[in-house]
Amino acid sequence: MRRIAVIGVCQAWGIGDALTLLLDDADVIILEAPAIQNRGALHAASLLLEDRDIIITQGIPDEYGPLATEALRTRFPNLVQVPVFTFTGFHPDCIYLVLEGKAYSSPLGPYNSAIVAAAFSLGIPVDRVPGLFNAFIFRKAGYFDEFTKATEYARLVMSQFDFDIEPDWPDWLANAPFMHTINHPKAFALASIAKLAAVKAGLIPKSKPIPTLPYDTLSTSAVWPVYPELGRPIGVQGNYIFKQPDNIKEEMGHGVMMSLARFIDGSYNFYGAYPREVFELDAVVRVRSILTECIR
Repeated sequence: MRRIAVIGVCQAWGIGDALTLLLDDADVIILEAPAIQNRGALHAASLLLEDRDIIITQGIPDEYGPLATEALRTRFPNLVQVPVFTFTGFHPDCIYLVLEGKAYSSPLGPYNSAIVAAAFSLGIPVDRVPGLFNAFIFRKAGYFDEFTKATEYARLVMSQFDFDIEPDWPDWLANAPFMHTINHPKAFALASIAKLAAVKAGLIPKSKPIPTLPYDTLSTSAVWPVYPELGRPIGVQGNYIFKQPDNIKEEMGHGVMMSLARFIDGSYNFYGAYPREVFELDAVVRVRSILTECIR
């Protein structure tokens, strides 16, 4: 029996589950490094690696001690590194608001709308903000160009890890959008990455098909919509329905699905308690200048 460990961020779960399906004679353990660090269990987790034949890891920085990629590389010669996959092409308005190491949230957790944040910082009334979501603003903000830029970047990143994504890319596009958010790939995309890792590790031939995962772990977290105006040029039917993480759904009242208006209203409620400096981050300032130009 082959003993494999997958170490990474939240994407590790989909990769590890796909490897279990690809290698039905393997024992696969999955370590989500940030969650383990938050529990103060880095050393305990590293002990689980002692009997592993192969380590498949994403780029884990040195602050994670024994689970850091460079620390693992010195211990395990059979280490295969895979990228932390991000793709902004479907969700160019989705940004992080991080100030001095702290992430500031919207109703979707750490994911924020650059347009909403910029509108709030300009003092635009909340009921006027939905009207800012239109093709004119998107074009001014460069959102229509993001899919091409993100595709080129994804191919570059995968090639840097010696992963040939080209044979699978048509399937990714046929199942677009293949991202829930800018850093949460859907299950079939993670399964594709898992197959590439298994091929690189010499565990399976290239001819083996990509497994179909029966469960999409990251779908329980936030899901950012593809705006209809941005979806049409790339053949994706979009909408303005946002999904909150399952763990913050209300006991009574609304479910996890949110309209654009409710997302904006909720974001404004969050933003009122944040320091002004949060809205001076580059991503907000850039869109704010565009809104100022368009609505004056």
